[in-house]
Amino acid sequence: MSAIDAKAAQLTASGINLGKPLDAHVSDAGSGGIKRAYENGTIYYHKVMGRTAHYLGNDILSKYKDYGGPGEHPSMNKRLLGYPVTDEMDSADGRCRLVQFEWAAIYAIYNIVLLYGPLYQYWKKDGFEKGSLGYPVSDLINLGGGEAAYFEFGALYRGALSNNRIIKIAFHFPTLGKPLLIGDKEIAKHSLVSLLVEKNAVNKKDAVAIFSLLLNGHLFLRSVRDNKQFELIGEMDKLTMKTVDPNPLFVNKKVKGYSLNFRLPVKMKLEEKSMYDICITLPNGTKQTLSPHCIYVRNSWTDFKFIHATDIHVSRRTDTCRAKLKAGKHDTAADHFVNFSDGFRKLIQFANNRYLAGELDFIMITGDLVDYVFEGNHPRRDGALKSVSGNMNYFTNNFVFFEELVTGTASENDEIATQELKVPIFTSLGNHDYRTVPYNFINNVLIDDVVKDQFKSWADDAANGIPTPIDDYIIKGGEVVLGGLYDLGKSIVNGIADLFHKKLELTYGIPMCDVFNLSDTEGSYLVNRTDPSITSAEARQMITPDENNKMGWLDYYFRYINKLHSYRVELGKHDLVMIDGKWDRDVPDDVIKTLAAKWGFGSESSVSFAHGLPNSVGFFKGELQLVNDALKRNGLVIIGVHQPLINLKDREYPFFLRESIRSEAGRAFDAEMLSYLFDRSKMSFLKEVKETLITKIDPGSKFASGWQRGDTSYFYAGDGNELLDAGVMTKYRTDFLKACAGLSKKRAADLILSGHVHVNWECRIELSASKKQFRFYTDFYTENPKVYYNTNFRKELSLTSDSEKARVIVTTKGSADPKPKHNAKNEWVFNTILNKNSLEFVKYQNAKEWWNKRKPLFIQTCATGPIERQRGSAIHQPDLRGCRVITVRNNIISKINYVYQEQIDKSAKIKAGKIHDHRTPLIGKRTLASKRPINQSGGVGVSDTASVSGSATVHDHRNE
Repeated sequence: MSAIDAKAAQLTASGINLGKPLDAHVSDAGSGGIKRAYENGTIYYHKVMGRTAHYLGNDILSKYKDYGGPGEHPSMNKRLLGYPVTDEMDSADGRCRLVQFEWAAIYAIYNIVLLYGPLYQYWKKDGFEKGSLGYPVSDLINLGGGEAAYFEFGALYRGALSNNRIIKIAFHFPTLGKPLLIGDKEIAKHSLVSLLVEKNAVNKKDAVAIFSLLLNGHLFLRSVRDNKQFELIGEMDKLTMKTVDPNPLFVNKKVKGYSLNFRLPVKMKLEEKSMYDICITLPNGTKQTLSPHCIYVRNSWTDFKFIHATDIHVSRRTDTCRAKLKAGKHDTAADHFVNFSDGFRKLIQFANNRYLAGELDFIMITGDLVDYVFEGNHPRRDGALKSVSGNMNYFTNNFVFFEELVTGTASENDEIATQELKVPIFTSLGNHDYRTVPYNFINNVLIDDVVKDQFKSWADDAANGIPTPIDDYIIKGGEVVLGGLYDLGKSIVNGIADLFHKKLELTYGIPMCDVFNLSDTEGSYLVNRTDPSITSAEARQMITPDENNKMGWLDYYFRYINKLHSYRVELGKHDLVMIDGKWDRDVPDDVIKTLAAKWGFGSESSVSFAHGLPNSVGFFKGELQLVNDALKRNGLVIIGVHQPLINLKDREYPFFLRESIRSEAGRAFDAEMLSYLFDRSKMSFLKEVKETLITKIDPGSKFASGWQRGDTSYFYAGDGNELLDAGVMTKYRTDFLKACAGLSKKRAADLILSGHVHVNWECRIELSASKKQFRFYTDFYTENPKVYYNTNFRKELSLTSDSEKARVIVTTKGSADPKPKHNAKNEWVFNTILNKNSLEFVKYQNAKEWWNKRKPLFIQTCATGPIERQRGSAIHQPDLRGCRVITVRNNIISKINYVYQEQIDKSAKIKAGKIHDHRTPLIGKRTLASKRPINQSGGVGVSDTASVSGSATVHDHRNE
């Protein structure tokens, strides 16, 4: 069998549809090689390939032939490309198909792009598409007596102006997730695009000439609102020397060189409150978008409005779930299913409506943009199932999907339309953004035989008094916490043996089905299993983060959406500080640690993780400096971070902790405070409680010393580490609280906005007179909610009694109930009062005085995506999903309004396909140039996507 016949057989076996052969036999391809053509491509062979022939599909083949194929170029009389040295294959991130040749490469992206010769060799040495230049957006172009090639992040030139040396020009521009805010009065003075060429590569005069040749007259802005275009002009007479980092993914590669800024012509005016893309017109007339949604024009920031949204959790798989549920006759489940991606679509429509009404300037999103990075076994858009790096590629990347939703280019599902967002967004990352692969809708984690045998051995050792590795988690924990009850610790170990024949369900607090509003049965159907069991290794993979992007799985975010982890933006005299939320801390990495954490042993962060409130690694020093720099100025300081700084354990938010209630009758709720604290930490109470548990907490108790009894308006005084640090940023947390409280800069931050916990809660802090501890207050500070959380209460305080659920109703009549009452539905109900001193009742003229008494204010906003389960529970939590609209008037935060999901839904009644005349598509959208000829024998369903197969101040913490 010939090499070509062998390759044809291999391709057919792998599912590639070559079609019928067009040549009866192999034919001469020139220069010592042979070929055979088929309907859908051609196979070549030459001895430079070794023993393996290589295949080109028709799209790439057409370009190859235009340049002479393996032979001479039709007009240049020399061979430019040579024979293929690879098959048609995926690019580094699976975004497009490509073929590498002896001296060239063809990429099926931005149409079909061909590079060859010295510029190709330079780009190859730089790392191809993974290097600092990114993907090519043009062929090799003859220009000014030389040749040039354009890329996503720069250009290459070689010719007379460079003394025939290759010159790299690096592009610097704002991005979708950190746009440039600028007034039209500044527009002629401000750099919109900056170019850099290394100093030692060319002299100043020639640098100006090269910049002018390649880019003057080629860069322009596109209005997102109406598609108008505005040419950018390079300031050729103002070349400066700069040292910059050409690309955020390349550490310690700072370059010193000549920099040139591109601005609008002096007389050109941009429309107020409009957003723009940065685009390029290539010498052949093709137009491409370099950076979408990256410039917003606003002349004054005295008055403005913005949305705080968080926990978006978009993922492609949720768009397929409703149809699958309907196909399986789960119509009720389909009707109630919560599609996180639809939540974002609705938010975009809501924001656009407010923008068009003149009521919105930007959105800040504090983390969990995506539910996880990669979908796993997801079909490519061209139908191919072959993928890169274990199905972690461009087409399964949810950051790509997030960008598509923002730019209005995402496909639509069967219910909600996709609109292009009309206002800028500022993004930062959360813990889910660092998780790489999907989690199942429902998981039973199996204890495998190896772990079973180890547990049995340890149980036998423990029974004989022999120390075991589990002592640190169970026995020693029991000895210390339970006051020497060693036998109880030992019995726990022995009791594990009884579980070995069972499956151990580990759902980490909130069952995964609940956040989609599904039952376990419905979740099992979506993963095509009546028994969705996974191994402990699979469970670990679902929750293991790519810490600090060490594996590169977040490259797309840092290259295309936001180059920065944390940053500061000036809004006139005000400051917006966005902090990277980081990844989960102390994730249990084996069954033993997981079981221990479920039982309350191990590190505090591992226990928090096991109970559904993971802590993150915390802040870096450079991020504290961002806040301190903002506090040096005189305007508002608004901080966005994913994990909160303050959070009550177990996601319960008791009304009797509220400042307005405690100020009136704090003593009346001492019994409820005792019950609340007892439920939070029974183990700690065992050391304090004497003969009866129905007495007040011992005021001298170490455990209870910070929690206030009596009529103090604050509910806790101390460092905030006792039951207030569940699901928070950990490292430098106290330093960050001190900075926000104004300890170092003599002024406090105004507003700290967070998410992560999926709740609507507000808290403020103040430093004590000695400055050595904090006082914590909570209330409805900004406005009184329509609905509030359910709470727990105990009829009696004992180790055997269980907590009961009670509804909390905010009423305008009477006072707060110290004890719950039964209503007509036989439900327990607490009535609680309005806070009449909240911001909603404050006149604009008095808002400044109100803030001076209450800042810093820490606010958690509920998720845009996940829900508290609404079905199958007698007393379920109210649906608190939504966002906040924050109004600044005359440089004061005058209103903060919570917008519930039902209000957002009113903006999203348009069905898919009805909105296209309102959309303004991107120029040169980043996508495949063509489809690959293959057998398209069906896609991959939810069951596969759900299973495991991953002037601004900059702080870069990669080396910290």
